[in-house]
Amino acid sequence: GYSDGYGVYADSASAVALTGVTITGNDAYPVVVGVDSLVDIDGDTSTYSGNGQDYLYVRSGTASTSGTWPAADVPIYLSGGVYIRDYPASSGPLIEVDGAEIQLDSYLTVGGSSLYSGDLVATNTTFTRHGTGTWTCLTLSSSTTSATAITDSLIEHGGTCGSAGSRYMVSLGGAGEFNGNAVENAFEYG
Repeated sequence: GYSDGYGVYADSASAVALTGVTITGNDAYPVVVGVDSLVDIDGDTSTYSGNGQDYLYVRSGTASTSGTWPAADVPIYLSGGVYIRDYPASSGPLIEVDGAEIQLDSYLTVGGSSLYSGDLVATNTTFTRHGTGTWTCLTLSSSTTSATAITDSLIEHGGTCGSAGSRYMVSLGGAGEFNGNAVENAFEYG
């Protein structure tokens, strides 16, 4: 990687593991990684605040590796669309997140078609916009399994999926649990 005002920059092909680090005083983001590297970033023993833009910046792509996304001292910013899935459908990843703030400017799709599967377990997690715009939607596709669960979480300030007059922020198409959540401030419909 290289630094251009970032604390740590890893290209999409790089695997980066950050544990017990302090990344502060940088002009831009403390960390810039591909979405598959997010499971290797520690949120418990590391510090990422005190930078020009205090977010874990995650480039768009596909999370195909199972693991836990960090509940760090700064939000996770998913820049661009993100899929949680892998091929074949029988071996999709399981992503877990508890207590994190996830900011989006596009979509988060779990699973996909009959060829892809993936699961997300999110508890006490906030899914919200990055900046002042809206993000599109959180989609739990028909290929998610009963392992998928979003509970006691906040989903807000999105909802540009669909067409005019029938836009939505959350699409529940697969198996799993969606309980105890607040869905607020949708562009049109929650």
